[in-house]
Amino acid sequence: RPFGRGRWCRHIARLERMMDAPPRKANRRTRPLPVQPFPILFLLAAVVVPCVARSRAAGLRGTIDGEGPSPSGSPRPPIEFPPYDVALEMVALSHAIYKYRGLSSCFDVTPEPILPEGAVCHFYERDRQDTQAMVVSRPDMSYVAVVYAGTDDFRNALTDADIAMKPFGPRLKNGTYPLMPEDRPGARVHSGFDNAVFHDGLFDRILAAVGEALGEGGGDYRLLTTGHSLGAADSLLTAVALRHYIPNKPVLCLNFGCPRTGNLEWREHVNAVDGLAVWRFVNGVDIVPRLPNLIFKHAGHTVQMSKTGSRAYYLHDGDKDMGFEGVPTGWGTIPFIVIPLNGMSHFIFKYEDYLRNKAGSNRTTFYVHNFVKIEDDDGDDDDNAHIFGDDDLFPPDESGDSEVGDMNSVDVSDILNWYYHQRLAGTEENYLLFDEHEWDDWIADGRQKYS
Repeated sequence: RPFGRGRWCRHIARLERMMDAPPRKANRRTRPLPVQPFPILFLLAAVVVPCVARSRAAGLRGTIDGEGPSPSGSPRPPIEFPPYDVALEMVALSHAIYKYRGLSSCFDVTPEPILPEGAVCHFYERDRQDTQAMVVSRPDMSYVAVVYAGTDDFRNALTDADIAMKPFGPRLKNGTYPLMPEDRPGARVHSGFDNAVFHDGLFDRILAAVGEALGEGGGDYRLLTTGHSLGAADSLLTAVALRHYIPNKPVLCLNFGCPRTGNLEWREHVNAVDGLAVWRFVNGVDIVPRLPNLIFKHAGHTVQMSKTGSRAYYLHDGDKDMGFEGVPTGWGTIPFIVIPLNGMSHFIFKYEDYLRNKAGSNRTTFYVHNFVKIEDDDGDDDDNAHIFGDDDLFPPDESGDSEVGDMNSVDVSDILNWYYHQRLAGTEENYLLFDEHEWDDWIADGRQKYS
């Protein structure tokens, strides 16, 4: 494991000390070696950025048990992990909203119920930007939830080279942004996500529906936001806005396959908002949470679901002073080389299947109850095997488990070669449109090849 974080960060610290030292006198008989700057800069960037981000983040976070200050300076209450039944309900809603695509309102009649039993739809809209939003309540679970769906063209939206950032929230006629944090004027969010929520008054209509639903609940309902893919990003921005406009109600954002949403100052702001909890569930090598580029950052806690179990990472990057580990080295890069697993892992039915079946049968292993802790000072405990969650394309070993993380049970070049021929046959271009049963047939072909 040559890429342990602790070892690299110590190397960087040593390099910094060398750079601060006075230059040695040049030797006439020595000539400077020709240096290719770009590989060196790339390697330094790959190492320095995570190290700096972690060290800076460590100074921004409070303690988990309330003994120290929060980023805002006030004591932080103990962090409550989202109950399993709430997580299962939110992933079911995030899946169900896709089935509303052909409908126009909550009151359209369908042959079979779409929402989970007991859930009531108060508001549904699909606007011209293809933003699908819904406000749902459920009396027996005492919640009101804002639910967003993703869009069909999420890949283009996330990988556009001209991705822009903007101040958070709607812009008033006087040119001001009422939702922008005063203490972090440089906070910026992905303009596409922001426009999806606040363009054309959509958020105002959502806020009104939420207020009515909360009123019907007599003030005892919890306020939740959820969504999948781009809908997950929309749910995060909505959660921050709801916390601003409904200050007496804590907000829990629990989403699935969420991309990065804003810059560093935005992340700091979200992580410091009192009464707001953000939990982002990531299925294995799902590529979307690794997008857009590194200028964008993740806010909230990361729950990494994998074949070996689920792990929770405190505010994504961890906190050394508190003893919490961040996501492992390679978390943001390895999924780019695992094709087409990185796209398949993004399906919402994969998230629901994991939580309903794996976590439902063994919550101790496949659901989260505590944060990953730093196990040793060396920091070389990065085992990337637990990044991989979906073993559909990889045959199991003798014990029945797929060794995707170590790549022992299958040749990577063989995977890419098979995928290449599938792409030539036209299969790959349409795989996102497969339903669950068609996808299973396609996977069965792959398993037969490796048997």
